[in-house]
Amino acid sequence: MRVRLKKGRELSLKRHHPWVFSGAVDDVVGKVKSCGLCDVVSSEGEFLGRGFFNLHSNIRVRMLTFTDERIDREFFKRRILCALRRRTILEGYTTGLRLVFGESDGLPGLIVDKYGDFLVVEVSSLGMERVKDLWLDVLVDLYKPRGIYEKSISPVLEEEGMEPYEGVLWGQEPPPLVEFTEGNWRFFADIKAGQKTGFYLDQRESRKLVAHFSSGKRVLNTFSYTGGFTVSAFSGGAKEVVSVDTSNKALDLVKLHIETNDFSDREHLEVERDVFAFLREAKGFDVVILDPPGFARKGKDVEKATRAYKDINLYGAKALNRGGILFTFSCSNRVSLGLFKKIVFSALLDADREGRIIAYLFQPLDHPVSVYFPESEYLKGLVIVVE
Repeated sequence: MRVRLKKGRELSLKRHHPWVFSGAVDDVVGKVKSCGLCDVVSSEGEFLGRGFFNLHSNIRVRMLTFTDERIDREFFKRRILCALRRRTILEGYTTGLRLVFGESDGLPGLIVDKYGDFLVVEVSSLGMERVKDLWLDVLVDLYKPRGIYEKSISPVLEEEGMEPYEGVLWGQEPPPLVEFTEGNWRFFADIKAGQKTGFYLDQRESRKLVAHFSSGKRVLNTFSYTGGFTVSAFSGGAKEVVSVDTSNKALDLVKLHIETNDFSDREHLEVERDVFAFLREAKGFDVVILDPPGFARKGKDVEKATRAYKDINLYGAKALNRGGILFTFSCSNRVSLGLFKKIVFSALLDADREGRIIAYLFQPLDHPVSVYFPESEYLKGLVIVVE
């Protein structure tokens, strides 16, 4: 199958952007299948690359390569080994990391996370689903895990013409909680029932910085989930931490993490409550952490997300003592860093507080951002001294 682009629409592929939208396609030559491998050529017939064609999706082709090479088991082995080499610096520091990050690692629609001896995969492209046997065999061969669990439940599956799926792909079924280490900390991932693939791996570097600023401080950890920031705050010497989340099950894991890391003697309060409501009454904190879920999953959500981010930052700033530290994050790639800064600045103005940015935070090295695919940049954070 060969996909011919409209005149002038080849520039993005020559810049190695991995998506071809339906509006760029002139025609499809050969036996057209709803999904399969295809060559992409310019309007003049110049070979541009090879990828997964999907008649169901507005992203008509997800590019695998921009050279004339076979898409077979060896191709996936090369790509996964390259991804592994990019992460060698994490060896010995953590046993919980992202091994494959989709388009940024040249494997569109495939996420692979590692927790101890188990792998968790998320498939979000129909093409990657169709060649599952190839990359699954490579994962087994390279990592020799106890088990591989699939957790493909993203809302984008419907747009790809896929059905959600959860279950064991290979080997053993993971236990209810899988233990892994991050530096000197011990954590548990709830692979099957937890958010994402079971833990917020992308906040690894931010946890280190929270520890640095927490000595002797009263810390508020909102949207705390399983308490990664709570553990790091206590590790840094926090005198008190308040963890707020709507999920009782998540707060149970916060308590387990505190016990496992030997902080049971510290002053900790778990609050099962809506964070927006809690923040309106909060006060007297030295450090406030705002790490909400993605408020803008689609372009149409940005306006609503802007209001939500402003609300939590307004009241988060008011909850701080003068000279306190605000850690504020957005994991919505629809909300740029520039827009996020404007929202936070507006919130500080309405709170009648001064603010000075002392650090920017981004996703860690196992969540790389391809220079050809800026859409892979999603996590951004600000560390602000609020006076």
